[in-house]
Amino acid sequence: MKDIWKAYKDTILVAGIAIIFIVFLIIQHQFLYMYHDDYGYASLSYAYLVDGVSGTNYSLGQVFEFLSGHYQIWGGRVLYYLFEIILLGYTGLAGYRIVQALAIFGIFFVMYKIMNKLLGDKVERWKLALTCMLLYGIIEIMTFRTGIFWISAAVSYVIPILFLFIYIYVYMFKIKGEQTNTKTKNIFYIAIMGICIFLATFSQEQVGVASLMFVLIYTVYNAIRNKKVSKLDIAMNVVAIIGFAILMLAPGNEVRKEHPTSIDFYQKPLIERTIDGIQATIEGNFGQNNKIFGLFFFTTVLIASVQNIRKHYGYKWINYISLLSTTGITMLMFIRTEGYFSYVYSLVQGHRLILIATIGFTLLQLFFIAYTVTMYLWNQKSEGLINLFYCAIISQGVMIVAPYFASRSSIVFEILYCLIALKIIGDMYKEKDTKQIITCMMIPFLLICLLNMVTITKGYYENSHVNTENDQKLRAVSEQIANGEEVTEVTLKQLPNILYSGEQPYTEGNDYIKYYIRQYYNLPEDFVINYEE
Repeated sequence: MKDIWKAYKDTILVAGIAIIFIVFLIIQHQFLYMYHDDYGYASLSYAYLVDGVSGTNYSLGQVFEFLSGHYQIWGGRVLYYLFEIILLGYTGLAGYRIVQALAIFGIFFVMYKIMNKLLGDKVERWKLALTCMLLYGIIEIMTFRTGIFWISAAVSYVIPILFLFIYIYVYMFKIKGEQTNTKTKNIFYIAIMGICIFLATFSQEQVGVASLMFVLIYTVYNAIRNKKVSKLDIAMNVVAIIGFAILMLAPGNEVRKEHPTSIDFYQKPLIERTIDGIQATIEGNFGQNNKIFGLFFFTTVLIASVQNIRKHYGYKWINYISLLSTTGITMLMFIRTEGYFSYVYSLVQGHRLILIATIGFTLLQLFFIAYTVTMYLWNQKSEGLINLFYCAIISQGVMIVAPYFASRSSIVFEILYCLIALKIIGDMYKEKDTKQIITCMMIPFLLICLLNMVTITKGYYENSHVNTENDQKLRAVSEQIANGEEVTEVTLKQLPNILYSGEQPYTEGNDYIKYYIRQYYNLPEDFVINYEE
């Protein structure tokens, strides 16, 4: 038995950690409920209304009619809305919960597989697996509630990242990194890559552009290095461009610009929109809602700066400037609740020219950070991660031209950057003289992540009994009406803690959500829904 444990210790521990994580995710997702436009998509009534639909009773033809109308008047994210509709309409919320839990597990498990290949045997696999799984806790509640536990967001913002990670893993380690023995194996891997990159680019604008740029940048890099463009890269570019084009060329993308929530933005001068967009994007990624990630990000950049100086990577003076700048940012991240950037911008609000100069200064700081990370990864011969790092930046750069920066918009950057951070931390862990330092830094950080995961789960659990009771009441009155009984209203309960939920119909400005609730439960248009505290 001892010999078996010694031979398979890492494998057994990794399997145990993976099982615990997937069980946790499945339990956590039992407290996931529908909010806001989830009801509209599940009843084919959001943005485009399909005639002849009763609640979730509809044909596949009606589903495609809805998606076609949505594509024409609202936007191109129809592929993943198809998944959402099929799951909610035909398997119910229980089916969707399982699928999303498995998808999130897949993201962090493939992250582990990628890093295990990159870091090698000097990092114990079980420690790497545990770190990857706990990084799920880097996502704080405001990002979580609008990016993970809001179905219509998670289905297009988060789930496609799994396919991007699978593409990266297969491309880097099955096609490039290992010699496959048979033509059949190569065809299989190429098919997997093609499917995954299509599913990644035909998803949501931020994930789509990051995925497309990953393929394009690698193609240019390979062409320069090998002095020719491979047929595989050409094929993957074609597939990626097709997927992204379908997403972005939807007529609904233009129509949506005339929506009241967007029209004021597009009427502003381009320079004003750009300045506001830069400020909102920087604050959105490194502000109050993302304190854990912000500290994680800047701490890993500090580590990279120190390593660059120690190992003489890149220009010494830039590394020293980056080290000093990042140290100041990190210290203020600890001190100020709103984060460094929001604090600095708040000091010059009302002084437009000074604010523009301040934004320019903080962009210079971020440039030094990008340089630090790039030089470190380049000298570690991690060109794939350099590519991913800039794709993560691009995923946020596109938000500069968006009407507003939603808190969920940072989730793409957070998840993608975890791979870069793990490489920086893992390399330092592999060195004998710095192993203990990294261990002492990571233990409290991972405990914070664990505490965040538990706190969020507990918050949703405390709301779950009211969510379940409200759902049962609405289903009961729907059945009564279907049986011919005269029921004109229902009184539901408000949630104990609205922080751990999506938007609610009883909060200011959200009364319209009742329309989608009536559609989903197949209730009359004049049916009254009340809420009591």
